[in-house]
Amino acid sequence: MRTFHILLLFSSLSSIFLLGNCAKIQSPKGGPKDVLPPKLDTALSSPFAKTNFSPRELVFYFDEYVEVKNAYKEVFISPSVVYNPQIISRGKKVKLKLDKREVLKENATYNINFGNSIVDFHEGNILKNFTYFFSTGDKIDSLEITGKVVNAITNEPEKNFIIGLYRIGSDTIISTEKPIYLARLTEEGKFQFRYIAAGDYSLVAINDKNLNFKYDKPSEEIAFAETDVNLPDSTTFFTLTSSFPNQEPKIISKQINTFGKATFIFNQIPDTLLVDSNLGSPLFSEKAKDSVHIYYSTELDSFKIFVHQDTFNIRPKNKEAFLKKHKLEISKVKQSDLLVTDTFKILMNAPFTVIDSNKIKLKDSLRWISEFDYNVSGRTLQVVYPWKSGRNYSLKIDSAAIRDIYGSTNDTLKAQCVILAPKDLCQYELTVKDLDEKSHYTIHVLKRDGSTFATATVQNDSTYTFHFKGIRPDQYDVEIFEDSNMNNKWDPGDYFLKRQPETYKRFKGEKLRADKDSEKIISWKEAPNIDTKTNTQKINFSK
Repeated sequence: MRTFHILLLFSSLSSIFLLGNCAKIQSPKGGPKDVLPPKLDTALSSPFAKTNFSPRELVFYFDEYVEVKNAYKEVFISPSVVYNPQIISRGKKVKLKLDKREVLKENATYNINFGNSIVDFHEGNILKNFTYFFSTGDKIDSLEITGKVVNAITNEPEKNFIIGLYRIGSDTIISTEKPIYLARLTEEGKFQFRYIAAGDYSLVAINDKNLNFKYDKPSEEIAFAETDVNLPDSTTFFTLTSSFPNQEPKIISKQINTFGKATFIFNQIPDTLLVDSNLGSPLFSEKAKDSVHIYYSTELDSFKIFVHQDTFNIRPKNKEAFLKKHKLEISKVKQSDLLVTDTFKILMNAPFTVIDSNKIKLKDSLRWISEFDYNVSGRTLQVVYPWKSGRNYSLKIDSAAIRDIYGSTNDTLKAQCVILAPKDLCQYELTVKDLDEKSHYTIHVLKRDGSTFATATVQNDSTYTFHFKGIRPDQYDVEIFEDSNMNNKWDPGDYFLKRQPETYKRFKGEKLRADKDSEKIISWKEAPNIDTKTNTQKINFSK
């Protein structure tokens, strides 16, 4: 016969599983499928709510075979223990055994929450939040705290946070020690502490990614109560708002395997980006969301690039293969339907210069245009002309008109644009109301791709109105944040500065229709009405 044995060791809940011999357990045949969780047999189990109790071992019996899963993540003991307890699962019994070195606190109510760790062996039905408590003193502490954690940007409930109560003391305690009391979030982002002793506490929620029960700035999100929790006198319901702390911009990865181009990915792009080299020839750099792309050409075997605060040694590879395959061509027409005030922009696949301006030609639907302006910046050709509404224009770049930094010239290239007529455009009046006159706000009107279409700062006023004339009939979302420090960008919370995240809301705009006047009124007091869970990459946090 084979026996079945599981041993879990957890340091503040770390786990090790040992498998041995046990009798083979088989599911009963026939009958409906079991959908019920295991049920505790209170008659055989360790007694609940016992006082003057300092157990070294606790035993729980259930009405069916059980096993313990993910104890490292699921099982919380409050107040926190120092040494590794054991959890032994065998048959219908779960045994928790304290380390012989563990000294329980005097006159303390201990709460052991097994989370979703106890499941029935056959079907995996979960006994959710099974909790056992006892007191080493002569009474059970009975104070409670409840609350919820929501994301500062999405306003959606958080899920994977631990919630901790800390004794009032040094602010660094959240990074150096485990909390006295621990709780977890439900799927709805709610938490509950039970069996708490009277006292003064700091209430903190952490997205504890490495499961060390400590705050590891800046990689972990944090939320915290604005004031200390003074039990039993404080409020007992708290709404905590989570955010990542501000991070110093740094390069987190790089791509430098292809000749002629190096890409550096940042945790966030710095406002001012320094790029330099010892190459002796020009570098061309472009910012793109979280990256910077650097284009170069060289005969050197190696050279250095300085990006932000870092130095990289570049060894160009596969130059001959790259040059053989490379062809100078149009990568993208940035916008083909233009307003009369727009610039026609064409993006090439490499930085270039014009070597014969006579070979760059512009034509409307009737004739070739003899006089127009253009300029070149890196990979972009910008054509400037007093466009006529309702007309189509064609740009022709004859063969060998331009040369890129790799020495390649172009074959004949063409691009078209159309200038929108008044009937293709619309008028839009957008009003934001119910602002606090004592506060400072930044308002961004956003294009569909998340880029900023218009910006306003509002202070000493409760209402602001945008008047847009002759704009594209598109959807324009609105984001508003209470810019407390007036730096024109949204700032997250900072526990050590005792600063909550600036209040942020995003509102979905209506699809505007051509040749029609539209208006919209948004109240700052309204709840956001856009799904930012799938649009956070479009949120404009900077100027």
